[in-house]
Amino acid sequence: MDFKTLQKLSLQYPNNFELGEAIRKLVGSKEETYTIADNGEYLVGEEAIKYEENEFSNKQNKEDDKWIYESPDKGKTIYRRKFGDYNSKREKIK
Repeated sequence: MDFKTLQKLSLQYPNNFELGEAIRKLVGSKEETYTIADNGEYLVGEEAIKYEENEFSNKQNKEDDKWIYESPDKGKTIYRRKFGDYNSKREKIK
């Protein structure tokens, strides 16, 4: 359901109760997954699930790109390791 549909419904049903009832009928009698995308688009059902999965994946990828930089000798040698990863060897940068 997009903004224009909601706008038309709000004009057709000025009473909040009637508006809510009309929206619930459009969305479906059962509860469905819904979300609002970053661009303001209202997503329902499978579209909402795919959007949320994509957002979660993007967030995970961003977290994977965080690094900790360490230098035991005041900058002569620099190592890095992934944030939160204490088990793997650190990588020598300089």
